[in-house]
Amino acid sequence: MKSFMRQLFATPLQISDEVNLNPYTLAFENEKGIEKEFLIDYADSSLWFNRIGLITGLILYMVFGFLDGKMAPMSKEALWIIRYAIVSPAIIIAILLSYRESCRKYMQFIVSLILLIAGAGICIMIAITPHESTYAYYTGVILVFMLGYGNSKVRFIWATLAGWLNVLAYEVVAVLILDTQPEILINNNFFFISANIIGMLSSYIVEIYARKTFFMSRMLNVEREKVYTLNRNLEETVYKRTEKLLEVNASLSEEISVRNEMEIQKQILEKRLLQSQKMESIGNLAGGIAHDFNNILAAILGYTEICKIENPENRQLCEYLDEIETSGVRARELTQQILTFARKSDVEVSPVDILPVAIEVISFIRSSIPSSIQIKKDLRSSSFISGNSTQIYQVILNLLTNAAAALGEGGGVIGVGLLDIEVDSSVVGTLPPGRYIELTITDTGEGIDKEHLALIFEPYFTTKEKHKGTGMGLAVVHGIVTSYGGEIHVSSEIGKGTEFKVYLPALENEDLPETPEVAKRSNQGSEHVLFVDDEKAICEIEKHMLVKLGYTVTYTTDSLEAIDLFMRDPNSFDIIISDLTMPALSGDELAKRVYEIREDLPVIICTGYNNLSSEQRTPNIREYCHKPLLQSELAYAIRRALDD
Repeated sequence: MKSFMRQLFATPLQISDEVNLNPYTLAFENEKGIEKEFLIDYADSSLWFNRIGLITGLILYMVFGFLDGKMAPMSKEALWIIRYAIVSPAIIIAILLSYRESCRKYMQFIVSLILLIAGAGICIMIAITPHESTYAYYTGVILVFMLGYGNSKVRFIWATLAGWLNVLAYEVVAVLILDTQPEILINNNFFFISANIIGMLSSYIVEIYARKTFFMSRMLNVEREKVYTLNRNLEETVYKRTEKLLEVNASLSEEISVRNEMEIQKQILEKRLLQSQKMESIGNLAGGIAHDFNNILAAILGYTEICKIENPENRQLCEYLDEIETSGVRARELTQQILTFARKSDVEVSPVDILPVAIEVISFIRSSIPSSIQIKKDLRSSSFISGNSTQIYQVILNLLTNAAAALGEGGGVIGVGLLDIEVDSSVVGTLPPGRYIELTITDTGEGIDKEHLALIFEPYFTTKEKHKGTGMGLAVVHGIVTSYGGEIHVSSEIGKGTEFKVYLPALENEDLPETPEVAKRSNQGSEHVLFVDDEKAICEIEKHMLVKLGYTVTYTTDSLEAIDLFMRDPNSFDIIISDLTMPALSGDELAKRVYEIREDLPVIICTGYNNLSSEQRTPNIREYCHKPLLQSELAYAIRRALDD
């Protein structure tokens, strides 16, 4: 039996595979951290039971005071001092201390001390109570055991210490003070010790289960924390991978968007390329037509001038011939516009009088817009600009066309103004001070909203329906105006219409072109001219006109023959006039051959097709004339080439 008990208490209590309890103190072995956590947790969880046990003990201790008067009336004052002056105040103090945060961790010790004080007080009561009344106070000792081991939930080690000290106190009182009879002492000790052992076992078992519950709860919390950590890590991993997936998705969407945009741009470029190819084909066709058409016009204009020269006295005939000449000149200008549009001719910049161009555009557009649209004119400019009449025509035509489109079939008023103004300081946009021509075009249409107003000069921007506008008109207008050093301003108000103001720098008087009368006074000459053109009719006409002006003319329709004529006597000619496009040898090649032999001999190149590039132009090419040639223009070019 002894070996069994020794083995029983020598073996640690195992509550898990890793954790054991000390069989005597019930402390966690080799787990100081867990023990400390348990003590804190047990102190907090048993606080309510501590208070209930103390309150219950206080009530019983005070209520049983009425027995003192009946059981020991001679000693009741001493008994009441123990009850109400010592033990009860101690219990009240312990209850109050349980509500202080700093004392809560000491409540196990405090409650054990109160149990010891209460038990010792009862033992003292037994000592001072008459012998026949002591049995009633033995019940109090049993109640202390019950409260200490059960209701107060005091730890096993503290409850056991308090219980055995109370048994020891009784032994001291029973043996030394009361001289209790042996059979009574044995009987009382049996009950007290039995009650103490039973209380110890119950407290022992309760604390074991409390520790197991704490450990399992702690392990559950640890596992829960692990699960929480794993879950959080999983969420972070999912979030990161989702974020990467979103980034990849965004990148993919962006790439798809870029590819779609590139595909759209590709389609636009393909359309532009197709349009460019169409325009190139039109340009080639226009160039070929212009070359032949200019030759036809040359004959018409040439013979018209000859008829005027030979019949100056016939006024009626001269009037008819003037009309033919005017129409021929306009046909020549139309051909030049076609070549410019088809990009087969460089844009020539020269002094331009805007007034007649504006009148011509207004006359043209009047026939193409509804009769419900009224055009009001205020054309008072007398200045010239440095530009190109075809481009000015295009600027005015685009602005008038847009104004008419803004009015639509409902009709309205288009205003066209042309004024000379003086800018004294930079008050009009960013224009420097100087003389300007102000072109104003207004309409009474619906106006342009602010959102679109800032975009109207962007290429391909249009608010018109599909197939009714390309969005290039105003972009071209803006490009032309800014290339001339001017500005274009627009103002619009919804429901009240739109106003465009174009400012173009005006030429000073010294920059103006020489009048035709001045040019005619310097037409005459007596030099020898070598004229080269593959059209014999043109050679005959030009020879006739130049002879009338006093020149000696030798002509040929073969450029190789022209070289032979020149080589026979290089000093016999004073000037060479050659068509640019010749079957055997082009005009620029002819000029180059001549330059190699005689550098001082001036050459005039005539063409109705292409201009010369800088690489083609040799120093002896002095002038450049557009076909068909007018007598005044050609004669003036000859004098400039010879006199300069």
